[in-house]
Formats: sequence, C-alpha cells, structure tokens
Amino acid sequence: MTGTTTTPSATTATPTTTCAGQIVSPPTDVVLPGCNLLADAYNVTTGDLRAVTGNEMCEFNSSICLPLPCPIDVVYGFLTCADLATKYSTSNNQVTLTQFLGWNKWILGDRSSLASSQRICIGSPGGSYVPDSTIVAPTGTGSYFTAATPALPTQTGTVAARGRYYDVVSGDTCNQIALVYGQLNSYLDDDCKNLWLSTSVCVAPVTVGPPSTDGTCGPSYSGTTCNGTLFGDCCSTSGYCGSSEAYCGFGNCVSGACETDQSIVSQDGSCGPDHDDLICVGSGFGDCCSIYGYCGSGSSYCGAGLCYSGECEADIGGPSVDGSCGPNFNGNKTCTGTQFGSCCSTSGYCGSTAEYCQGWEATGRQFEDGQFQPFWAAWEAIHDQLEAILYTDTIAFYKSALIPNTQPDVDDDYQYFFYFCSGLANPNAEFNWDATRALNNNQGGRYIVLYSLSYLESGHRVGVLLDQETGNAIMQPNLFSYDSRSPGLPWRPLEDVLQSFIDMINVNKFVAGRYKSDNTIPPLGMASPQYPWKLLSFSTEIVDLTLDAYRGLVKAIEDRMPPEEEDQAHLAQPLATNATLDQGKFPSKCFVRTFLTSAQHPRRVRYIAPGVTLPTEETLLNQPFKEFARQHRHASPSYGMPVADDEDPLYPPYLLFPAERDGQQVRTILLTGEEVEPTFEHPFSSLQDLPSGVYLDATRPWSGTAHEDASLLLLPYDVGGADGYAQYNDQVMFESPSKTDLYQTSVNPFTLGHRTQLHLILDSWRRMIEQGHWEVDSDGDTGGIDKFREVDQSADIARRYTADLHW
Repeated sequence: MTGTTTTPSATTATPTTTCAGQIVSPPTDVVLPGCNLLADAYNVTTGDLRAVTGNEMCEFNSSICLPLPCPIDVVYGFLTCADLATKYSTSNNQVTLTQFLGWNKWILGDRSSLASSQRICIGSPGGSYVPDSTIVAPTGTGSYFTAATPALPTQTGTVAARGRYYDVVSGDTCNQIALVYGQLNSYLDDDCKNLWLSTSVCVAPVTVGPPSTDGTCGPSYSGTTCNGTLFGDCCSTSGYCGSSEAYCGFGNCVSGACETDQSIVSQDGSCGPDHDDLICVGSGFGDCCSIYGYCGSGSSYCGAGLCYSGECEADIGGPSVDGSCGPNFNGNKTCTGTQFGSCCSTSGYCGSTAEYCQGWEATGRQFEDGQFQPFWAAWEAIHDQLEAILYTDTIAFYKSALIPNTQPDVDDDYQYFFYFCSGLANPNAEFNWDATRALNNNQGGRYIVLYSLSYLESGHRVGVLLDQETGNAIMQPNLFSYDSRSPGLPWRPLEDVLQSFIDMINVNKFVAGRYKSDNTIPPLGMASPQYPWKLLSFSTEIVDLTLDAYRGLVKAIEDRMPPEEEDQAHLAQPLATNATLDQGKFPSKCFVRTFLTSAQHPRRVRYIAPGVTLPTEETLLNQPFKEFARQHRHASPSYGMPVADDEDPLYPPYLLFPAERDGQQVRTILLTGEEVEPTFEHPFSSLQDLPSGVYLDATRPWSGTAHEDASLLLLPYDVGGADGYAQYNDQVMFESPSKTDLYQTSVNPFTLGHRTQLHLILDSWRRMIEQGHWEVDSDGDTGGIDKFREVDQSADIARRYTADLHW
C-alpha cells in the first residue's frame, strides 16, 4: 500500500562533499518516519541521527552523511553504559566500556541513566575485521569411522551421519568454531547469519574405511566397512558384517544400511520443538510439520509461513535464520523453534519478550500451544463477497494475519487482541457498513473498519479505519467522535498505528496478565475490563520519558546562558521534597509526586519557557484546586460502580509550572461574556479565575482512559480563531479563539483522545530554544508570557507552537 508524498519542512546544513559512511536522501513519505524508524532502516544509532540532522525528530530535506551501518539493538529499562557493555560481552569477545562508547559517540542520556527505546550499536560501525584466508584446524579434524549422535537438534541442511558435532552456545561464531575444528557444515552462509543457538553443527565427516575382507568391521577393526561385501551391508555393534535384524536393526547397527530411528518419527501426528522434535516424514500423517506442531500435507501445513519442517514449500515458511519473520520479509519465515524467540511481532521480528508476545503469553499460554488460522481462512464461506470489496493488498494482509481458531469463552483470560481493539473486524458485517457508509459515499468499498473497538465506548463503536487505496489508517472511537469525511484528518500508515500500540506496551502504558484467573480484576471504572489488558495511569517508563525531556530542556537553556564570573557550588535538590508534597496533600503514589521528587532543580534557571517558571514550595502548597481536592477525593459513583472509596481516587488538576509577568503571577479569566471555555471536567469546571501556566489534567487513575501525565498550557489570553494562525498538533487550525488548545490535538489517529503528554510539550520547548526561536538570558528563557502571542503571526510560526503527534 502506498500513499501520497511530500517533502519534510525541516532544514539542515549542507552535507560535506566527502562521506565516509552512508549518503541518505530525505524521506518522501507523507508522514516523517521519525528517528527510531530511520535508525532501523539504516542500522545507525538514534543519537547519531539526532546529531547529524540537528533536531529531535531527525527531519532533513537535503542529503545527509550517516555513519557506516552497525548491528543495533534497542535500549529498554534503566540501564547504564557499563550494563550494556557487560550485556554484549561474550566469553570470546569482552566488550569494554571504552569500546562501547566508541561505537555510540552520541548515546542519549547520561551514562548512568540512558534514554529508553533508543537504538544503539552493539558492534563496530562498518563491521569487524574477518580474515579472508583459509583457516586450517591446528590439530586436524581426526578420523571418525561411525556416525555420532548429535546432542541437540540439527538445522535444516545438515547432512546425515556425521562423524562429530559441536553444540553451539551463546557468543559462538563460525570463525571461532572453524579455528578449532577446521570445517563446518556447508549449509552455513558466508556471513554466518544462520548459525543457530542451541543446535549441533557438524565439524567432521564419517571417514569411509576400506571394505572388509574377513567379515569384521568398525572402529575396532581399522574402520573397515561392510557395504558391497559378501558378508552383508550392515556393521553390527559387535564388529561383524551381516544383513539381518541382528546386524541392521536400530540399536544394533553401527554403519552401513542401518534402519532409521523410528523413535523420531511422529506416531500420533504431533511434531516439532514442542513435541520432542518429532518429524513427519514417513509418519503417514503427511510430510510437513506445521508451526503449530501437527503433521499434514495441505497448504495449512506446508504453505507460506505455516510450515516448520519437512516438505515445506520452497523458500517460503520454515524457521527464520536471521530473526526476520512474517509477510514483511521475503520468505514469510516463522519464529517457532528458533534462537530468536517464538513470537513474530507486527514489525516482522522474532522475540520472546513482552513486546513480541504480549497479550497471548501473558495469560499463561505459549504461542505454539495456540490453535490459530489466517483471518482469511476463517471467512472462507464469504470469500466471493469479500473479494468484491477488498483490495489486493488488504486480502494479502488478511491471509497473513493469524487469529485464534475459536472464539474465546466468556471466562477466558484472553478476550482482546489489544486494549483498544477486540480484534480484526469482518469487512462485510453490517456494523462495518454502518460505520463507513458516509465515508464510502461514491467511493465503493474503499474504506473499511479493520479492527473493531473494544468495549471502551458505548453506543456506535467503530475502531481502526483503513483506507485501502493509500494504506493509511486512523482511530475513530465511535461514529460521533468526529466526521471521518473531514479534510485534513491525520490519517497515518497502518504500520504506524500498529507500531503505536507496540510503543504503548514497551513503556508499560498497557500491561497484560491473568486478571481473571488470579482474581486481580482491575476496577471497572468507566469501561468493561479489557482482558488480558490493563491500562496504567502512569508507569516508571513514562516518568523517565518526561524526566529525559525535562533534562533536555534545562540543558538547552543552561548551554545558552551567559557564563558566570566564577563557579559556585550547588547542592542538587529536587523540584519538590516529599515533605512539601505531604504537606500539600498530594497523593502518595502518582505521576506528579514521582516527577517532582525525581527532577533536579537547576541552580540558575528560573524560566523554562517565556514567562513560565519552575514550581516553588509556595505554588505547590497553594494549589488552585486544593479545596476542591479535599471535597472531592473520590469520583462520583455511577451505575454499576462500587461505592467510592480510597481505591477510586479523583486527582485534581495540578498547577505544575506557573506563569509570571514582570515577576507577578498571571491569572486567566475563563469567562468571556456569557461563554466559559471548558477547561477541566466537573467538579473542577466551577473555577473560572485561575493562575496561568502548565497544568496536569484532572485524572481518574482507575478509569479506562487515564493519563496522569496529560497536560495543558493555560494562557492568560486567547490565540487562534478566524483572525489567527494557531493550530493543533495535527495541523488543524483553531475554529475559535482559545486559551487552552495550544499544544493540544484535535483528532488523535492512534488512540482515544486525551490532553497532550507533558514530555511532548517540554520537547517542543527545547526545540524552540535549540533552533533559536526563543532567546535565553541569565534567568533562562526570555520574552515573557506574551511571547506566545506570536503564534498568530503566520502559519510557519504557528507550526513551531505544536507538539509531536503522539499516542
């Protein structure tokens, strides 16, 4: 599926005329790919991309010179550079901290606290030196007159009856094994990409001895053989030639025409790594072992992406040899039984951790134990109807997308494909036609509901819409969320929408577990439980994202402040202490407390944006909604909800970064004539005279759509409207003037709508400073709170005053 193209608007310096690495042209996709996707595409680090392009989003509109490619990995969790150097060391290759930092000159974050989700080099850019001369084993390979029994499974292509095997362990390379043994199986690639962990590889053949002249044979008799002799073709374990069961039977035969080990052939139709590595050839059930562990002979067993071993279709299906899998890569390989992990992610890579298997395996299942079928096969009865409305690429997607064979039972742990989506929708279902009728007016069946929404919304639920013509998608919670026919909606490539789901899992916005079976059902809140998924109102990873953005903003300011006459000692202090927050009655476990007690207070910076200050003890203790928070500690009970108690808290809006003008607090009057701009939900909507600044939105942390880091900038004046240029993050202009909509999103293409996450606003402010749009003096950011008025000067300036479009 392809879409329209455009050119990014960012500018970069002209590249040098000589590039020792990779010359990369600007992307032409309508949606900029972002740093991590570019890093994946060119095998470079996220930090290198930001350094070369000079901006947070890695945007560029002229060719750039990137380093040579390196093997990359993704940083997850709270790791240091030393941790990673240890992680990528092996018994044969010790990675030092100096080496690791040499590969990652622009690594993001402090060495003691690295930014999560960034791509890093785990080897030298451009590759390491590999000898090109023939390597000879130092002591020879020896002679082996009998076939050895491999201790571990062997790979496809291994020649039967080898004299010696080596068991591959973590850190091994073909070069290292060949140095010791002198040779390897011929099926191994020159670049050694298909050397599998936990397999036995041949390192010596069986030496063919001379034919027996007296009926004796085997290693006790100079390795003589029986083949072609008058004594019989089988050499027995006793060392004599013969042709009966006593000589040729399994267990009795050393060499020659020995009978096959029937113990490895399936006797009941089961096969593969979950069934003692039984094979199907000769089983009578079919010669193909499917990825689900059953023998057969049809396309469901031998077909594309469905065959594990046996007579699989040529170059299609079967185990991955390089970690790639699924329809995104040639061969449509599977992950079952590989060293990379058993689950194939939506990005097309094998793995076994949460981001690859989350959902299904979190409920105690193994992926291989599940009975799956392609979505297309499940609707075989209506193929004619579907082919009349579906595009070729959509059908190909349905043929590759697997779903459980049976509908989940009402008591099953596993109910939903993802928190927002119950699963793939029937394109021909009545609700699908209802949801897309207006959109498809005069468009045939161009638009379909690809994934139906889970029960997060009542009424006319929709889900993920797909434009079959462009391959773009968008989340529409229900028919009345917005008019899907509106021009300028932020449609995004389907893979970006699905990737956003993975990103939410990676930062633990959503976690999966056995909530039914272990009786830890999440509170109902405003939605039915989305088994096996649970939403977290915040997570450690989300706090880390925000802290990284805050540190980046402070550093950008400090780097541009005038130098001091002399250095002054400074004792590091957090933005707030737990004692202050306890006095202010802040909740004990919440995003705002975790952020304030973790973020360091810079010694010199007062303003982090024009007119926007850091919090003080006074502003934290005198929160504008302090009295409301005391009166409304719990959410209002609603039908079907338990009586409100401490398990169902309601957090008020928190003024995080107050605004000032000439050293005095600035206030916002929300009432204009008879109109009140809706800012916060009931009961906090009652206050219409508030301090200006950055607020964290009111939150029900137990609800089905909670985001404790959702934030907004409350300005003391209106921007946008008919006479202005102010726009939302999705580039839609304000229809009417607003004091609260700057840095917000009108339609979120990835998820249900919510206020913008704090780290996105902080990142936007950092870019304004780094790109020279905001100036810095001895107090920090200059210009005063009225600086934000410039958003209405032009469309170009308005675009600067937006945050990244994000889930």
